[in-house]
Amino acid sequence: MYRQKLNEKTIRDNKQNVPLSYENYVALDWSIKNMAIARLIPKMIEPKVIDVPSDIKELKLYLKNLNGSS
Repeated sequence: MYRQKLNEKTIRDNKQNVPLSYENYVALDWSIKNMAIARLIPKMIEPKVIDVPSDIKELKLYLKNLNGSS
């Protein structure tokens, strides 16, 4: 519930105040057992969130497969 409210506020702030000049915005919540990866692109209203077991190799693969430049 808190995560959803925070994301809605952030998205609203970006629409009103900051031009969207990124290709991917990625947030990571890491714990011993799980990692949650949230991804937002300019065309999306709500971020896509995946919750998977923590694995650095999987995280690197996920980041490598994102479209755009680094």
